[in-house]
Amino acid sequence: MASLGFTSQRLDEATVSKADLTKPLLLAEIAPGQFNVIDGNHRLEKARREGATLLPVWRVGPRVHTRFLISSESYREYVSYWNSKVRGH
Repeated sequence: MASLGFTSQRLDEATVSKADLTKPLLLAEIAPGQFNVIDGNHRLEKARREGATLLPVWRVGPRVHTRFLISSESYREYVSYWNSKVRGH
């Protein structure tokens, strides 16, 4: 089981309550077997509160994601790109 390194301290409550648990979380592999959530923290928190034990995820390896994480703009584009890939899954 991979650790997601998640903290819910700064999440917007309205967004948590509206979160769609059918939309996959986006996970970036930061070390072998270790992942960070790059999109889906509100969904993860809603799932935790509701006692959900399984969520859909897309995992992205380091060679794919590191080149996009060098600026805020690149990061936003990266998340947008992967969200477009997981829509409808």
